[in-house]
Amino acid sequence: MRSCARFLERDERTVWLCRGRENLLSHIGHGCAGEAGCGMSLTVERTFHLGMQVGKRGGLRRVVREGPEPEKPVEIPAPCRIPRVARLMALAIRCDGLLRSGAVPDATALARLGHVTQPRITQILNLTLLAPDIQEALLDLPPTQTGKAVVKEKHLRHLAGLIHWEAQRAAWCSYITAMA
Repeated sequence: MRSCARFLERDERTVWLCRGRENLLSHIGHGCAGEAGCGMSLTVERTFHLGMQVGKRGGLRRVVREGPEPEKPVEIPAPCRIPRVARLMALAIRCDGLLRSGAVPDATALARLGHVTQPRITQILNLTLLAPDIQEALLDLPPTQTGKAVVKEKHLRHLAGLIHWEAQRAAWCSYITAMA
């Protein structure tokens, strides 16, 4: 009666797992079928590491995992923030489109939908009165990682009040050079 059971067959090699013993026996090409006293043994080395696993209730618990410890993940830099004035410019264009399409009857209804006051929605909509190249420059402002924004909406209110685009462009150029 044989005391071993066939465990795995791969590439002309049969590995037998012996019942009642902790080791694996490797037998290549001879028919001892894992019997005791064969003398051919295979030592299996395994690497373990401690890991953390989220439990059923959301808590963390330590677990033993097979294999080497995974490499530390690459630190992701802090997310960049889109400048506030760029987001307000995009919002102004969107709100103007809603008003022009008739989806919203007037600025008061738009303010009510946006949970802001009617004067604030007017300030935001006035950004659409800027020259197209200034609007494009606002939308293309680079993201900021730290610190305060260079261009502020409050400073643009004066530019939006100017009627001629040439005057707006001249004031914009002087504003940008003063900020740099």
